[in-house]
Amino acid sequence: MTLTEFLLARFMDDEERCVFAPVGKYRMERLDGREEKREADAQRMMDYVHRFQPDWVVDDIHAKRRIVDLAREARETDGAGYATADAYMRDVLRLLALPYAEHPDYRDEWKP
Repeated sequence: MTLTEFLLARFMDDEERCVFAPVGKYRMERLDGREEKREADAQRMMDYVHRFQPDWVVDDIHAKRRIVDLAREARETDGAGYATADAYMRDVLRLLALPYAEHPDYRDEWKP
């Protein structure tokens, strides 16, 4: 599995957990903001809560901040820290994968 395949699989996992975010016993809100009335089953609610625990959300925010810092630095230095665009994108992808470091498919070589 490549890093990009890993990321796309994790994004799909997250999206599947969030398509119907539990907001009440009989109301589910879709990511597009529409509401559908149906009973929120306990398993879906537990999956959602388990996946988006505060520690994970904070890790995700930190990784995204590092990406923004990386982009700012590259722009301010005209990419002087990178030999190629591939090297820059490799670092961006590694930072995007960092919040998923506890996943069994995550590889240590992907750490930034």
